[in-house]
Amino acid sequence: MAFTVEYKDPIFWITLSGSISGKDLMDGAALMAEEEAKHAVTPDRITDLTAVAEMQLGFDEIMSLAGLRRTIKFSNPFKSAIVAGNEAQMGFARMFQTLNNNPKIAIKIFSDRESALAWLAS
Repeated sequence: MAFTVEYKDPIFWITLSGSISGKDLMDGAALMAEEEAKHAVTPDRITDLTAVAEMQLGFDEIMSLAGLRRTIKFSNPFKSAIVAGNEAQMGFARMFQTLNNNPKIAIKIFSDRESALAWLAS
């Protein structure tokens, strides 16, 4: 799995690709915690799932990730746009959105980056 984080525009651009497992998600969450700690203000972000070929995940893995994100005390509210390109990606994105009830994170799912960017800018 490839999990990349780039900070520009000032947005976190997160891209997942290849085959994704529960361990990959937790490793990515640890990387995000490191990147978020570098900023006094937590940036908005776009997470692009469209290059994910296979998801070796289930409810338990998504619940673990959401549970971890739910407990973090962010310095400010922020938006998290998820770009999903097919039904499977959309299903996992919806599951994460439903389970992650951190009051500082507004999550919305999109089918393309342009719509996600427009929402972040609004």
